[in-house]
Amino acid sequence: MMQVFSKVGLTAALTIATAILSLSACSHSPEKQAASSAEANIEAISIEKTNDETFKKDVLMSKEPVVVDFYADWCQPCKMMEPVVESLADEYKGKVKFYKLNIDESPITTGLCGIGPIPTLAVFKNGELVGGNVGMAPRSHLKMVLEKFL
Repeated sequence: MMQVFSKVGLTAALTIATAILSLSACSHSPEKQAASSAEANIEAISIEKTNDETFKKDVLMSKEPVVVDFYADWCQPCKMMEPVVESLADEYKGKVKFYKLNIDESPITTGLCGIGPIPTLAVFKNGELVGGNVGMAPRSHLKMVLEKFL
């Protein structure tokens, strides 16, 4: 079960987490950053990524509903769901924003949102986690979940 945080509580926690991350940013090795950049250039992602540093701006402060696809690169079910999520993002373009969040790269947001098993699609409205889906699901079910919050 996903835990729902108040807008103020989650926003404050993410602000603190972002400050901590910015202080520790210099501890990342240049080799790791170069590898990350290379991977980003290889991937052709049609859905924008968000992370611990940008989550507040991208998701919590959004004026329109947001769906966040919590995933990991090693997660095979996540990879299987990717085309389904991309097709929903295309269908709901202009009504709902879609973002991907790698749980391994953004553990603070993952924890604050109460995300456990993946894939998890989380629906945010007015800065609050209002629903979603955990695990694989058919497109028709995911559409039904989204329609509840539009």
